[in-house]
Amino acid sequence: MNNQLIISMFPTGRLKIYLFCIFSLILIAASAQQADSVIQVKPKDSPRVDFVSKFRKFGTEEAIRSIDTYEKGRLSIHQRRVVDLIDKTSQQVKIYLKNGIDSAGVTRDLEKTRKSLDIVKDGVFINKGTIQTQRNLSVSSAILTELIARVNNQKSRLDTYATDLVGFRDRIDSLSSDTAIYSFPADSLAIVKYLQRISPVVYSLRSVDSALNLAIVNVLDLKTKVDLMVYELNESLEDVELYRKENSARTFNREFANIWGPVGFSRPFFEIINFSTAKERLALKFYVNDNIGKLSILFLLIALVTIFIRSLRQHLEHDQNPDRALKGQLVVRYPVLSATIIVLSIFQFIFFDPPFIFSFFIWFISAVSLAIIFRKYITPFWMNFWLIMIVLYVFASADNLILQASRLERWLMLGLSFIGVVYGSYVLSSAKRNELREKKILYFIAFVVIFQIAAILFNVFGRFNLSKSLLATGYVGLVIAILFLWTARLINEALGLATQVYKHPDRKLFYINFDRVGERVPAFFLCPAELWMVYTDRKKFLCIQRDNQPAD
Repeated sequence: MNNQLIISMFPTGRLKIYLFCIFSLILIAASAQQADSVIQVKPKDSPRVDFVSKFRKFGTEEAIRSIDTYEKGRLSIHQRRVVDLIDKTSQQVKIYLKNGIDSAGVTRDLEKTRKSLDIVKDGVFINKGTIQTQRNLSVSSAILTELIARVNNQKSRLDTYATDLVGFRDRIDSLSSDTAIYSFPADSLAIVKYLQRISPVVYSLRSVDSALNLAIVNVLDLKTKVDLMVYELNESLEDVELYRKENSARTFNREFANIWGPVGFSRPFFEIINFSTAKERLALKFYVNDNIGKLSILFLLIALVTIFIRSLRQHLEHDQNPDRALKGQLVVRYPVLSATIIVLSIFQFIFFDPPFIFSFFIWFISAVSLAIIFRKYITPFWMNFWLIMIVLYVFASADNLILQASRLERWLMLGLSFIGVVYGSYVLSSAKRNELREKKILYFIAFVVIFQIAAILFNVFGRFNLSKSLLATGYVGLVIAILFLWTARLINEALGLATQVYKHPDRKLFYINFDRVGERVPAFFLCPAELWMVYTDRKKFLCIQRDNQPAD
């Protein structure tokens, strides 16, 4: 039997190589043995068989076939790997596009930003008027800063999203350009199976490829719009800050003609009110949204302090006659109002750089709460004084919220300042001032009178920004000073009552050694005006008086 025919009957691959080697050795040994025992005489005309050349040729052919088989196997494995990666990447792209950025939402946010920017520009870049007011620039700067932060956040998300999409695009292109997936088997049956496997992947990739290209175009278009918006916002903020620096440098310079002089720029007053309201509302909305967590903490603290004060009241009513227990104790008469004043006065400082409108609401709520607590406790004269101060504070704050100057506003400012001077002088000269046990509170009233006189002079002679600052500072400063005085008194009352109620550890609610805490509020809770009063006359300081007589 022919040697090649015998070997071809065996399996291919590594086993074939082993059998080929063994069979070759057997043939070589048999040939050598035959040569030693028998001397063959070949005819001269028979072809000489080159035994070694046959085996070399056979080995070369088998080596080529083995290498070809190996390469085909590697190619098949690589094809399967590439096809699987393409399919996996396609699925990842589908999921990523489904959960990606809401392009419509980004577009809506850009439209809102554009409207907010238009509001900011009014009175600063459009309808400028004769001068730039400090309040308008301050509110505009706060709004622009918030808008820039929000748009930069969108820009960062779009940059990340675009980078990811381009990465997917590059990965798919790299896998699709692999030549292995375009090499087909020699067997027709294998070709059919390969096509059956790759066809669904190619169909899926085609739809993903179209969606990916569309997403890349959209996100790049959005990036361009966002980048332009960021540039415009930054440029506007730089201009606003430049105007603010210029205003600060010209604080005492004349800005308008005298109040009886000619009007340089005229704009309907109600237009000024409308755009000022829009700006202030926008500033308040942004600040509240950014500090919603702190506001929640503030309400929680008010609730906890209310519970504490109510527990004091319940223990006092249980231990004593209710009317006697509550007599002269303001803090337990209105637990919710007392808690509101204490918490708002102390913890308002957790809000950093709030807009004036936000602070106005905090001080107004505290002032009204204190007015209710004052009811039937202080004399009618000083009760009326406090109510009038609240009204003047509201009007002065409302004027401070007007963001563009006008001749009508200057006259209104003049009227508010004049009322403050007249009423403050009346209180200072009234015999009722002797009802005050703490005489130094009159200094606060004098402070208002002096500031309003200065506001009148600066207003009349055209120093609008300075006049407006003095007008608001006078009334706001008086309200804040009295609020802090009474906050200190309410805290001291609460500590004193807690010392009596919780000095024994058998109380059911909780036990705190208030004897160690003390009956007076720590000095760091006091405003600078209070510290000054403590320094000048500690014993007469309003917040440490403990008698039950009517107080101012």
